[in-house]
Amino acid sequence: MQLKVTRAKLEQLTQSLVQRCRAPFEAALSDASSRRAIWTKWCSWVAPRAMPMIQQLVRELAGGKEPNKSVNPDEVVAVGAAIQAGVLAAKSRTCCCST
Repeated sequence: MQLKVTRAKLEQLTQSLVQRCRAPFEAALSDASSRRAIWTKWCSWVAPRAMPMIQQLVRELAGGKEPNKSVNPDEVVAVGAAIQAGVLAAKSRTCCCST
């Protein structure tokens, strides 16, 4: 089965999903408030290959900054996952050792 969908129709169908991205993005900006300029650039690396609606949301929430398109978004996601794993592992060791 093939179905042609216009960009406008796709945006209409995914509008609620895009808006659900807003709260986590704003929370991350709040958490990284002391390093906002660095973090905003990092987050923007993920946006170039995403849906145009996501790119626009990132631009809006990042104060109008254009996405940096020089980095592979998959590598950025992998590095972020590795960092998060390290944070969670450190918390796990702290919790286990303190009891």
